[in-house]
Amino acid sequence: MSAKRNFMTYVGLKTTEPKMRRLFDEFKFTRFADLLGISNEQ
Repeated sequence: MSAKRNFMTYVGLKTTEPKMRRLFDEFKFTRFADLLGISNEQ
C-alpha cells in the first residue's frame, strides 16, 4: 500500500467503531454453522 493509502486507512479507523455498533444494533448476526444447523459439539 502507498503511504497515502496507509494514512487514510489509519485516519478512517476512528469512525469504524460507531459504524460497527450501528450494524450490530440494526441487524442480527449469526454463524454459518448455526444457519446450517451444524453443531461444533463433540
